[in-house]
Amino acid sequence: MPRPCHNVMNAEQKTVLVAEDEPLIRLAVVEALTDAGIAVIEAEDAAEALGALNSGFGRIVLLFTDINMPGSMNGLDLAHHVHSSWPHIAILIASGRFPPSPAARPREARFIAKPYNPDDVVADIRRMVAAA
Repeated sequence: MPRPCHNVMNAEQKTVLVAEDEPLIRLAVVEALTDAGIAVIEAEDAAEALGALNSGFGRIVLLFTDINMPGSMNGLDLAHHVHSSWPHIAILIASGRFPPSPAARPREARFIAKPYNPDDVVADIRRMVAAA
């Protein structure tokens, strides 16, 4: 079940969906974003992320996803699905392995390499959310 991480979430609030299967990495990013005042929903895999998108939690304006996640859909597949189903949602993709080529990513999706500094992720997400 997707978990909203901000106590006061409403349909008008810009929200970031974080899809990351590694609990410690997800926790670090979620804490950095909430400390920055950004509303967050966390998901441990693509299925949970899709559940959040379909549930109407907040006004999701950005998906931050790891590529390598368990389940039938990895993060890159999730990014493509989100881009085609919810084209207004900005996408930031992360991986500690080889970065996907720009042609392999959804149009306008950005990439950040692991290991990353959570503060850098917050700065990137702030810029992307401001444009949303």
